[in-house]
Amino acid sequence: MDFKILILLIAICAMHNADSIKINRLIFQLRKSWSQFQVLVAEDDSATREMLCRIVEKEGVSAIPAENGRIALEYMAKYQPSLVLLDLMMPEMDGFQFVEELRKHETWQKIPIVVITAKDITDEDKLRLNGY
Repeated sequence: MDFKILILLIAICAMHNADSIKINRLIFQLRKSWSQFQVLVAEDDSATREMLCRIVEKEGVSAIPAENGRIALEYMAKYQPSLVLLDLMMPEMDGFQFVEELRKHETWQKIPIVVITAKDITDEDKLRLNGY
């Protein structure tokens, strides 16, 4: 079963007060399929990158570490991750440039990106990340 469908089913069950046994079955099914997912962790700070990878791997999901946006783009083509954890402020290619390049590939446009950054994100930054 597709990851997104399982998340949606769990949310629907929770909204309709489904019994905990049904929700637990769905979560169990989701966890079984998690091993098929890969998370690309694009972060230039090695300690933060390693911590994020450990968190992801603790949940039984493969983590793909990348120290900048250029390497992250190479790994996009090589691994086809299910999710990207993205720092915005990185050397060589920052997170904004990474998102711009990612949008050029139709198959990558549906991959969710979670921005993890110490940067204060402005309204302009939000527009740029959303492709405007």
